Amino acid sequence: MTVELVCTDVDGTIVATVYPKTEISQRTLDAIKSVCDQGIKFIIASGRPLRTMLPVAEQLDYNGIMICLNGALVYDYQKKMELYSISMTPSTVTELIIDSIRIFGSHVGFGIESGNTFLCDKKYFSLRELYINHEYRLFDNPVEMSKAIEKAEKLIIIHENLSSAKLYPQLLDHFGDSQWQSKIRISLGHPRFIDISAAGVTKGVALKKMCEGLNILPENVVSFGNMLNDTEMLHYAGRGIAVADAHPQLLDKADEITDTCENDGVAMVLESILR
Repeated sequence: MTVELVCTDVDGTIVATVYPKTEISQRTLDAIKSVCDQGIKFIIASGRPLRTMLPVAEQLDYNGIMICLNGALVYDYQKKMELYSISMTPSTVTELIIDSIRIFGSHVGFGIESGNTFLCDKKYFSLRELYINHEYRLFDNPVEMSKAIEKAEKLIIIHENLSSAKLYPQLLDHFGDSQWQSKIRISLGHPRFIDISAAGVTKGVALKKMCEGLNILPENVVSFGNMLNDTEMLHYAGRGIAVADAHPQLLDKADEITDTCENDGVAMVLESILR
């Protein structure tokens, strides 16, 4: 296999520290640099918004493409320009919030990524305050919050008592009919909360678009991930590789399994590519 492009998830795949820390091991940094020096394209893909992807790019001394918000935003870091974005309408977000409150009551909180703005309600803020190290708009009423936006690349739902692993199947059950599936995509990419984006938004779709623009075939792509929001990205690549402590369902679907993020599993594969 001739490798022309590598795409990797960030948190839990090349970043082992807990956000807002963004620390990549020296071995992984060196391996990524060596790959790029060989002319292999390199893309980072994450559920993170652009503002929290920038520290990752800076640490990598990066000049490539960044897939942000699970594929809802793609950004060219070298040119400092957005390539495209996909968003939900305010009415869809409002309906999602109203239905979620009807199902879970006051136990759920909400955050919204809307362009360069982050909005959240008081419940979300109370549960994630330690991790909000950026500007935000705070609302008492989440429905009113949803009416204050023109678009939403991502709606975040957090439950005060349930992990994302337990909340995820319940959301799939309640929002899994064809009508909702035509409007939204529910993603599991974090231990604590669930992401909802517009229908068709995945890291895999974004990766496919980038590869087609570069005339790179899937069989010449290697991708890495650790959570279910990496599924499509791993499926698209000729070699879809999960780190050893990835979500069990991703481990089942991956072509290969490397070592954990803490043990530099991605670096091990990149080093083998260069041999």
